[in-house]
Amino acid sequence: MSVPVWKRKENSLNLFVEAQDFAVHVLKITRNEKIFKPEFKTEITDRITHLGMDIFLNLWKANTYKIGTNERRNLQLKALENCTDFLAIWNLGIRAFHLKHNKTEYVVGKVISIRETTKKWIKNDTNRHKESTDIENEAV
Repeated sequence: MSVPVWKRKENSLNLFVEAQDFAVHVLKITRNEKIFKPEFKTEITDRITHLGMDIFLNLWKANTYKIGTNERRNLQLKALENCTDFLAIWNLGIRAFHLKHNKTEYVVGKVISIRETTKKWIKNDTNRHKESTDIENEAV
């Protein structure tokens, strides 16, 4: 029997699935040359595609490091930076490609969701690392 949606807890793996789905979505939509004009490919479209991939890759790589390591924290922060950069370049794309509101709303919503979940992840890591350091200090 499945758990009702309203009783489900947030799963930490959801961030990686959401980021991966987002990266795939960006790859698919930017292939449409009717919307993403070839004359802006290098300046805007390629950057949008790369930033979408970088968000996912930095989150994925961050998860391979132990909590409390500088590498993990730096990759998490880099993913946040990628989200901010993506939104800036996407905004340029909105103007250059005259994207409709309904097309941009989904993408912007996903980036904001990924960014906010990443912030929660960083906060959780900070709390967990502090707790483990406190326990180690008490044991000494």
